[in-house]
Amino acid sequence: MPLHGPVGELDRPTLDAIAALAVDLADPTAHTPLGDAAWRARATAGDGTFAAAWATDDDGRIVAYAQRAADPAAGHHRLALLLAPDHDARLVDLGAPLLNRLLRDHGDEVRWWVSNPDARHDEIAARTGLRPFRRVHQMRVDLPLPTDVATAEPACAVRPFRPGQDEDALLAVNRRAFAAHPEQGRMTREQLDARIAEDWFDPEGCLLHDDPDGTLLGFCWTKTFTDTDPPLGEIHVICVDPAAAGRRLGGALTVAGLDHLARRGLRDGMLFVEADNDRAIRLYERLGFRIVRTDAAYRGRGRD
Repeated sequence: MPLHGPVGELDRPTLDAIAALAVDLADPTAHTPLGDAAWRARATAGDGTFAAAWATDDDGRIVAYAQRAADPAAGHHRLALLLAPDHDARLVDLGAPLLNRLLRDHGDEVRWWVSNPDARHDEIAARTGLRPFRRVHQMRVDLPLPTDVATAEPACAVRPFRPGQDEDALLAVNRRAFAAHPEQGRMTREQLDARIAEDWFDPEGCLLHDDPDGTLLGFCWTKTFTDTDPPLGEIHVICVDPAAAGRRLGGALTVAGLDHLARRGLRDGMLFVEADNDRAIRLYERLGFRIVRTDAAYRGRGRD
């Protein structure tokens, strides 16, 4: 089966074929196969921050695709690997050579996210010099929460996010709360503004909790997926300032977010949590959440 690339820029027919493959494989609640919506711009910029390789069948159809794209804010490159469903049995023998092509003559750090990984993904990682890095659980819960479950957590007053007023305070609390997190704690004002500009952002669904003196102590940022069946409500971020430790605000804000989603008519709640965050997992299980999927990240460096 012919392998193509790596190339630093995609022409329009190739770009459209890859985009169609990504749509076929997309899970709105999973890590987006090709990264954020700006991947098309990176794929056509020709500025050295992007590389792609792919395999075609005898009819010239793209059946496997891999890309490497710089993520300047995170300080590393992201890998992606897509495979047509009818070629799933060839994941390893197509995926490993394609990723190796992207890692050759490239010395920067790379990360590869996989939803529901299995032994084949571990094999690809081993063949490409990548190591397991993070595991993240997706957990779900039925909404609304039973009254006895919801009231077991302390109540806290919340208010909607105010665009143009709350950004700096939210970023400051986020930075302190996620100081040790490999991604969330690095969120910049530019990244926050980009999320606020997304179609899914709703200030009414970003719930903030203030101290009586007006100091922001934490927030629960929710997100709604209307393109799933049934529609799904996500606890996108739960954040509590370390200065408010011991007040059980994590549970209180989670309940407030789930109540907001339930009042919007949603019957399924979801969140992501680091697999080694035992304390948070115990809280979510106490609220009725159950693990439904685990995503994994592998990382390494290219080979000069």
